[in-house]
Amino acid sequence: MPIKASYCNDWYDACKDDTICEGVTKSYFEIKDCNALNAKNKNTLGCKKFSDVYANAKHMCVAMWDNSFTY
Repeated sequence: MPIKASYCNDWYDACKDDTICEGVTKSYFEIKDCNALNAKNKNTLGCKKFSDVYANAKHMCVAMWDNSFTY
């Protein structure tokens, strides 16, 4: 599904300093499993900044939603 580039850009800019638990595929759908694994490891995995997980807005919109969006 196409997504407006400016929407992704604004979203990335607003969240780039927020933290997220990074899974293998960087998908939003992995967050629950990632948080559970992090808890099992006494939070040693930690969370990372969006900007450390996603290179840019395009990468975030495509990877986070398992290629559901076309930037």
